[in-house]
Amino acid sequence: MKKNFYPYFNMYTNDGSNISFEHWQNDLCVDMHRHNFDELLLIDRGTCRHMFNKVETLLIPGDAVIVAKHHEHGFIISGEVSVYNCQFNFESLNERIKSALAAGKFFLRTPEDFLDFAWEKYLARREDHYKKEIFPNGIYELNINKQGVIHLAPSDYAFVTTILRHGLEEQIRRRENFSLIKQHCLELLLLEIKQAIDF
Repeated sequence: MKKNFYPYFNMYTNDGSNISFEHWQNDLCVDMHRHNFDELLLIDRGTCRHMFNKVETLLIPGDAVIVAKHHEHGFIISGEVSVYNCQFNFESLNERIKSALAAGKFFLRTPEDFLDFAWEKYLARREDHYKKEIFPNGIYELNINKQGVIHLAPSDYAFVTTILRHGLEEQIRRRENFSLIKQHCLELLLLEIKQAIDF
């Protein structure tokens, strides 16, 4: 299918907050698509192949990816996975949050951003993680410089997952001030992930 014909998917939840948390656990592949919002993905369990920014790469538990709006992406899944997903509009974030995220090009929005980002130190750290813990037999791949994949350390991963679960719980329960709590969960989530890759 040609790029111009990739369909647009709607935000998972429309509760007036302009933020949507989602957790899905199945073995269904997701065809190439786009959104008119930004999306953060976190692999919680299992693995999948992610097509994004003209590259296909393997995502493993602890991997986070931010897909900017209008960028096409999709998944090839074999076996059961657990994926957390947060959909939002970058433009609607608090100005201080946007400014903090813009520093260091953490929020990669264009192909040029991916090329300009200084990945060398981060790539070396992830390669070491792959060799020692994920694929000790030497079968690994490092396409992350073209996808902006962030591999979280165990402590960061546990905390980020807790934030995602709390945001999802507030979305489901819709208690008083749930929209404001979701907003703060999103802000904390993005800042924590940025903090995890600052060195």
